[in-house]
Amino acid sequence: MTKPPANAVLDDQGLQDGLNAISPKFGDICIRVAGEVWGQKLIPQKWKAFFAMTVDIANQGPSQAGSAFRAHLAMAVKQGATRDEVEELLVFLCGYCGVNKLPHFFTAVKEAFETEHAS
Repeated sequence: MTKPPANAVLDDQGLQDGLNAISPKFGDICIRVAGEVWGQKLIPQKWKAFFAMTVDIANQGPSQAGSAFRAHLAMAVKQGATRDEVEELLVFLCGYCGVNKLPHFFTAVKEAFETEHAS
């Protein structure tokens, strides 16, 4: 098994390329700010990805599982998160974000893990 990146932003060139593809200025600010906060040492990277997914779910509408959620999910997987852990997070969030909001996020998780195991 590959060792997870020490910084889920600064050590992921694919993520950086994707942010820069949106807009170089946007990519630059995202990489600098996110790289700094993801670089803090006390909270493990996987937890940070879980926190980010929680914020994505809380902020997105019930019919969305947008690119921010999918990006943070990919970061969590790279940090060793299991499908069971992510699904437990989503079940937990049903009580705080609303049951009707979560189905699309479960679908995104299913797709991510099926793709991960297909490669």
